[in-house]
Amino acid sequence: MENQKILEEHLLVWVPQFVAVLKEATSHSLYKGIAFILGQFLKTDLLMSDEILAAL
Repeated sequence: MENQKILEEHLLVWVPQFVAVLKEATSHSLYKGIAFILGQFLKTDLLMSDEILAAL
């Protein structure tokens, strides 16, 4: 539950905007890819946390 709280109250508050800014600020595909992976990872982590908690 702590993981979900950190995601919802901290990381998902600012990371999506950071990812968008990073994608706009760089032309290098490495950084664009890292930004994409970071955004997708956090969304997936939140979904998985929700599913695990629902199964308990």
